[in-house]
Amino acid sequence: MPGRRRAPVKRPHAQKTARRAESFPLILRIEEPLTDAINYVQALYLMGYGLISHHETGGDAVVALAQEAGQRLEAVKKIWNEMLGEKRRSRSLKRRRAS
Repeated sequence: MPGRRRAPVKRPHAQKTARRAESFPLILRIEEPLTDAINYVQALYLMGYGLISHHETGGDAVVALAQEAGQRLEAVKKIWNEMLGEKRRSRSLKRRRAS
């Protein structure tokens, strides 16, 4: 009589730690302040050009500051979008593997 074949034993997967599960919602909270900061920099840029158009002193400095801050915020926004894209890709891969 041939021996019975047994189904392979499924190994339990490690559970996500509570700290890891909570960290992503905390990260998502950065999006609104980042967008607000970008809007504030654009407002400074417009105010600087307004000062320049009315021949007031200091407009050039405000525009230069707004441009520099805008470039730095755009770099942060780019990193942020890459991070969100990575998170979405990892989730879709996990779903495909589970199917």
